[in-house]
Amino acid sequence: MPNLTEAQQRSIKVLAWVVEEKLMDMEATMAYFESAPDTTTRYTYDLPEETSRLLLLKIQAMRAALQEMKRTYGLEQQNRKLKKELHAKSAFLWEELSGATFKRLEGYGPVDEAERADYEALQNRMTTLAEEMMTLCNH
Repeated sequence: MPNLTEAQQRSIKVLAWVVEEKLMDMEATMAYFESAPDTTTRYTYDLPEETSRLLLLKIQAMRAALQEMKRTYGLEQQNRKLKKELHAKSAFLWEELSGATFKRLEGYGPVDEAERADYEALQNRMTTLAEEMMTLCNH
């Protein structure tokens, strides 16, 4: 193992973690775009099949390089729990939704008070759903 300071070792560990996270994000994004539901955004899967195949091969190669980094720098495997990860993501959703009040819209210009009840009902429902997801991840 190379002679590194604790700060250098930590920096390499963080780099490996970020790379691993981004690889998971890329795979999830590719899978999501392929079969995305019709929601607020229209997703177009415009990735040619060959490009998709090559990207997945590059992701596998990057994972192999991460394994080499782990061996070379003596990185210990981190124990991460799915419930904790999903709880954190649900908490982020809750935070965004709970702060998205109708009053906040006033900062962007005049608001039609007739829209208040519908907006608040949807915002409250979505906030409650995010809270319920957090609760599920705590059990």
